[in-house]
Amino acid sequence: MNEEKVIPRWKIWEGIVAIVCIVLIMTVLGYAGEIFTRTWSNRELFFVFWASFAQTVLMVGASWYLAVVKHGHSVQDLGFVPRGMFPALPQGIKWGILLFLLVMILGILEAIIYPVEPELQDFAKILLMVDTNGELFLAVIMGVVLAPIGEEVYFRGFLYPALRHRWGVTKGILGTALFFSAMHFDLYRLIPIAVGGIGLTYLYEKTGNIWTNIVAHGIWNAIMISLIYVTYPGVS
Repeated sequence: MNEEKVIPRWKIWEGIVAIVCIVLIMTVLGYAGEIFTRTWSNRELFFVFWASFAQTVLMVGASWYLAVVKHGHSVQDLGFVPRGMFPALPQGIKWGILLFLLVMILGILEAIIYPVEPELQDFAKILLMVDTNGELFLAVIMGVVLAPIGEEVYFRGFLYPALRHRWGVTKGILGTALFFSAMHFDLYRLIPIAVGGIGLTYLYEKTGNIWTNIVAHGIWNAIMISLIYVTYPGVS
């Protein structure tokens, strides 16, 4: 386990307020996107990409502001270990593969137990917008780079230490994972995503290196994108 645990001065409620504000901002951007895409119908994925970029900036920016600017922590307290990116690759890749397999197995079991036709995942819908290699590249950047950075910095680097400090390691991991899953707004996949969140939060507790989490999350998403790409004929 990571022995040098952060004792955060930021509070749980600050993180909740931050993510609620981000959701509200993204909702407004979503409505703006509907107007934008009705006017420039061929730019739908372009708008989604920049919305995804904005969400990542907001999640990282809120975490940085509350931890570093407001409460005087260093970026290392958010898990940014100096020179920690490249050493994180082997473990991150291994965990990303394992988490994907675990979530996939849980998804299959859930489909057997509760055999309904779920709505397509949001990212599958994004991939169905792809018409060119350039658009596919943007979609991959969204799933493999932007989403892992924003979500890992906020949920693991920022929120988890506050929950751990208040509730302890086990309840902190479970609370972070459930909130992570709930914020995907996908009731059907709530449990598989929560289990993946448990794995990612445990990984951060073990390493204290947010880069390992970003790599693992990116690999998980990369494999998922590859499967969606070959499964749905509508993806060019």
